[in-house]
Amino acid sequence: MDLNAKVYFIQINGKDPSFAFLLRLQDIRRPVKEKSQSRQQKNVLGWVIDKKTKQIGVIFDSESIHWISQGKADVEGGYFYGGLCGASGTYHLEIKGSHWVVTGYDVSFVS
Repeated sequence: MDLNAKVYFIQINGKDPSFAFLLRLQDIRRPVKEKSQSRQQKNVLGWVIDKKTKQIGVIFDSESIHWISQGKADVEGGYFYGGLCGASGTYHLEIKGSHWVVTGYDVSFVS
C-alpha cells in the first residue's frame, strides 16, 4: 500500500514497537518509524504527518495475532492515513522463504 505516503508509522497493541522490531523493517522502501513520531494535522482532512520532516505518512497498527500454524497467522489491524482514509480488518500472513508475506486482507471497516 502506498497512498502517496512518504513515511510509515507502526503501532502494536496501542504502543510503539521496539527498536529491534523496527530494524526488521529496514528493507521497506520508505522510512519506518514509531507512531509517536507522527501527528495528525488539525484541518478538515486530518492527514498523518511526520513531526520532524512534515512529510505525509500512514499509520499501520496491529492488535491480536491468531496463529493458524507454525508458518501462518492472522493479524487484526489496519491503517490510518487521514480523517477520510483508513481501514481495519484481518491480515493473512504466511512465511515465504525467510520473510512473512501478507497473502490476503479481509476488510471489516473502510473510510
